[in-house]
Amino acid sequence: MNNLTKIYTLKNEAQTQLYEWFDKEVRPLTKKANGSFDPYGEGLVDNDVDALRHAFISGVYTIEYNAETADLLGRLNEFRDAGKVGSL
Repeated sequence: MNNLTKIYTLKNEAQTQLYEWFDKEVRPLTKKANGSFDPYGEGLVDNDVDALRHAFISGVYTIEYNAETADLLGRLNEFRDAGKVGSL
């Protein structure tokens, strides 16, 4: 697995884990017809869920790499998705 693939794999796995936990322990989240979570779906953008997702994924990157890399990946994500709703 190359580094870029690993970064996105970590992100997707962490995001899914967080949504599953939040859905079970905090409150039900909106899901697609197939039962999966849509990171751009209603109730998952620009709120507490979104903020927690950013922090959680940053923490995963910090553990896997280091704080500087986590910060850089977060900044690059915001730059990449500038103008989009629900980046990261």
